[in-house]
Amino acid sequence: MLNYQFLMKEELGREWLEPDLFRIGASSLLADIERQLEHHVTGAYSALNRHPIG
Repeated sequence: MLNYQFLMKEELGREWLEPDLFRIGASSLLADIERQLEHHVTGAYSALNRHPIG
């Protein structure tokens, strides 16, 4: 991750390291966690459209 941030700073400038421009896909991570929890409870994976990414 640090190498990626260094590359971003060198190529795009310091402002791209600020939270309003630099984001990691946390919403897709949340959907994955929800699907894993449902799998743990039911034994089956739910469809991706049951856990919309907002």
